[in-house]
Amino acid sequence: MKRLVRVNVLSILATFFLLFFSAPLALAIDGAALLTSCANNINDPLYTRDTIATIMGFANAAGLETAITNGTITVWIASGSGEITGSSGANGNAQDLFCGNGNDNTVPVMDSNSSTQDFFFGGAGNDSVTTHMWFSTFYGGHGNDYVSILDEASHFYGGPGTDSVGSNIGGSFFLQEDLDTTPPSFPSSDTFSVPENTTFVGNVVASESATITLYGGEDQSKFSISKLTDSSTALSFLTAPNFEVPTDVGANNTYIVVLRGVDGSGNAGYETVTVTVTDVVESSSINSFGLPGNATAATYRTAVTVSTSVTVASKVTFYWQGKRIPGCINRLATGSGSSFTATCSWKPSLVGVNTIYAVATPTAAGITGTSTTSLRVFVDKRSNSR
Repeated sequence: MKRLVRVNVLSILATFFLLFFSAPLALAIDGAALLTSCANNINDPLYTRDTIATIMGFANAAGLETAITNGTITVWIASGSGEITGSSGANGNAQDLFCGNGNDNTVPVMDSNSSTQDFFFGGAGNDSVTTHMWFSTFYGGHGNDYVSILDEASHFYGGPGTDSVGSNIGGSFFLQEDLDTTPPSFPSSDTFSVPENTTFVGNVVASESATITLYGGEDQSKFSISKLTDSSTALSFLTAPNFEVPTDVGANNTYIVVLRGVDGSGNAGYETVTVTVTDVVESSSINSFGLPGNATAATYRTAVTVSTSVTVASKVTFYWQGKRIPGCINRLATGSGSSFTATCSWKPSLVGVNTIYAVATPTAAGITGTSTTSLRVFVDKRSNSR
């Protein structure tokens, strides 16, 4: 019985040994959590999860997260001041991402190649690479940052502060400011209200020097812009809008256009502008009224043409002695611009002084009508008999 127990115990131990040591232990790396911790540690609005990924050559944060999860990129996050824990042994990894914080952080050496470039985001504080940088990039951020030896096409963006380099060799460069990754914004109003029959809309202002252009929007073709300063432009209609005849998509007098501003670093910001056109009470007027050649006389029961010109498209009714002339009611005035003409064939049926006039009613809504002054016409008897 004792032998049997011993064999069973040994069998169980052997099985446990095989299961435990034959399969390697896999420690899952959470790329999303590490990237979030890195960005939070840096605590600089220029270096968010997305901008860090873009600077490192990824299309978006998800791509960088995957690389971290796969172990292609190793993340080293500062937990206080001094040397970032583990950074002294980072050489030999495929690619490293060092994340500083608000303290004075150091990385002893950054050693990579042109295809697996190391990155160090210092954040605030006096950050430094204390020996060598090869094929690496260092964003110092705020503070007095330092690199001992900048070598082999390495990049050092110092940021605000007094930054310095001990030796700059091998085609490297040092720039005393953060790389600008912030697109222009538009603090000016994104909504305008303008009266019809005017072209100027308003001024659009960017948050920094930028080239502002018309970029899109369903009514883009209705607008033009004119540069005012390095950071502002005037927005106008190409043609003064007519409230009664809107040409915007939707025909509701709400015009939409998108502007784009591109700063000197190539960052692009966008502004969607909505322009509402308001109604203006308009009035029409008479250009002319009368008989051919401005005559003031006519012949009894002989047709004569009476014509009038009005400033807007209208329907015109002609009157004789205060009564509508048959056949001359709501005659459509035709023309363009500010000259629309209507005519009436009038046969005077009363000898002596006759009074005629016309009333124009605009065909478009919101425009007040108008009437001619009365014209006195002397009607003489016909010179010939029937």
